[in-house]
Amino acid sequence: NTNNRMEMIESEVIEASLKVYCKSFEFYAVFPGKRGTKDDVMTSVNRLLKIGKAQITTKDFVATFKVSTPSATNYIKTQQEFGLIERAGIVDGKAYLYEVTHPVIRHLIDNKITATAA
Repeated sequence: NTNNRMEMIESEVIEASLKVYCKSFEFYAVFPGKRGTKDDVMTSVNRLLKIGKAQITTKDFVATFKVSTPSATNYIKTQQEFGLIERAGIVDGKAYLYEVTHPVIRHLIDNKITATAA
């Protein structure tokens, strides 16, 4: 949706296009699996988006989703298996800090997108 007489693509157009691309990214093409299961890639992606931070801890999952620490740990394990997050260090001398590493998810978080459709 640009002026076809433009000589150069404007940065606003690029940014809007990136948002459209990221919102409609086909995670199932990259991470095939059974849709609608508890270990579904979109469930993991949307959990990260709902937390809305690029660096997360188990406490973020517990607080956001009102789950037990073991459940939060399972969420994190699944997201690590998908390659969406990586352990990045330790917080407060005991809790692991995780970094969202998938560039599409990072872009969505940076743009305050809290959910995406499958």
